[in-house]
Amino acid sequence: MSFGVTEPGFTPTGPSETRFQNDKMRVDETPVIRPDGRPGTVTIVRPGTGLGVVAIPRATAKGVSYYGLVKQHRPASNSFTLEFPRGWATALTVEEAQRELEEEVGCEVLPDPVRLGGFYPEPGLMDTAVVVYLFDTKPQENMLFQEEKSGAKQLWVNDGTLTSLVTSGVITCGITLAAWAQLVASGQMSPKP
Repeated sequence: MSFGVTEPGFTPTGPSETRFQNDKMRVDETPVIRPDGRPGTVTIVRPGTGLGVVAIPRATAKGVSYYGLVKQHRPASNSFTLEFPRGWATALTVEEAQRELEEEVGCEVLPDPVRLGGFYPEPGLMDTAVVVYLFDTKPQENMLFQEEKSGAKQLWVNDGTLTSLVTSGVITCGITLAAWAQLVASGQMSPKP
């Protein structure tokens, strides 16, 4: 999958060698000729399937949009983060994104989700591709839900609060920030008429 501009860059001069591998990731190194003509090495981290999906849930009540965020502990940063529902996928499909949404938020999805775009979270190090989908969901009586496996809890906020959480630095997850930017740029950050 390619989201960016394609042009000549690093030219491989030999096969990639796996330097580390476990059930969650693999680290490969490839000898290359750099764009400046000098020899070098490219290191690529290949996490999981290398594919990810973000599912932005939106519920509309009385003409106001509310977006679902998940608060969960992330061991790598030893912090709790607010994120849009997301996860590894076997394909960059709406079905995979809906599965993540139902798993993490447990809401009823309405027809016609919108694909907002795709991005690479860290193209200088990882080959992971991520796509973002916006799902309109049925408002729930009880907007509190906790996923048993991870202990993740959800929080529903309106447009202004979501933007404030981003601009004040409360939302720090890079994937969620990229998904929010795609939501804003798409013009979809308002309820359907």
